[in-house]
Amino acid sequence: MNPIKALKAAAAAALIAGAVLPGSGLAEAKAAAPAPLLFIDGQVQSSALRVGGRILIQLRSLQDPDWLTYSYDAKTRTVRAASKDSSKVIELKEGSRTASVNGKPVPLDVSVVIRDGKTYVPVRFVSESMGAYVSYDSAKSRTVVRTPKGQKSYDALMGGDLAAARQAAIALAVLPLKDPLAVEGEGFSVTYSFPAGEALRYEMVYKQLLSSIVIDADGIAQTVYQRSEIYGQPAKEKGTKPKSIAPGYYFTDNVMADYIYYGSIDSNGEAKELEAIDRASHPEYKDKLIVPIDGEKRTDGK
Repeated sequence: MNPIKALKAAAAAALIAGAVLPGSGLAEAKAAAPAPLLFIDGQVQSSALRVGGRILIQLRSLQDPDWLTYSYDAKTRTVRAASKDSSKVIELKEGSRTASVNGKPVPLDVSVVIRDGKTYVPVRFVSESMGAYVSYDSAKSRTVVRTPKGQKSYDALMGGDLAAARQAAIALAVLPLKDPLAVEGEGFSVTYSFPAGEALRYEMVYKQLLSSIVIDADGIAQTVYQRSEIYGQPAKEKGTKPKSIAPGYYFTDNVMADYIYYGSIDSNGEAKELEAIDRASHPEYKDKLIVPIDGEKRTDGK
């Protein structure tokens, strides 16, 4: 793994608190009630629009060559999206409340919108027409979309083997606390610690900032607690401190040495290193961090 790339990924995970805030995401096309949150494959969509009570998303947000491709005809102002095998083709024209699905007209609640040179399409219609998973949670005021690729990752997260589930967990974008702590100090490694047998909650330590993260049934990762300890300064805390992750296991990505260090955490919180893996000698871990633990069985799979 490229050390600089890995370091940037780790920093982004810790600093996302300053970039993504729950409830700050969706822009209103008209001044009205705040738009509900929209997640595509676990990632909050900050560029979406709300028009006439419907959510529109930039079409490129749904781009996945293994699922669908799209094009835009500027002359006719028409969007065309097709499945990989072309068995499903939809066309939507700006300003029209009628779409075409495999050549047949289908009424729409809202038409395509072109804004600032970007094309926005009704997310629910396009996603469901192309076979993606879509759900709306009125209690949480959020819409969740999973593309086929995203659904595969979600299935691994929720019901896969422990190592695959943990790898999927740390790959998720994380929603921050409302008023997150800043990342301070120096550091060139990031450590993830999981309770024994679990993948849906973990602690991440980057520099001097510890973040506790919980993943809900929709596969959305949320920071619930942070603690920052800078030498010579009082510790800072935010959020609600969760149940301890001990006993458990930790996985450290040392991006400068390009090594993985992993080990156990006993019931008192004491860590013991089990092994160090040099990625140069183990290319199977080029883009991975989580190592399977012999004899460990998953207890939180669904």
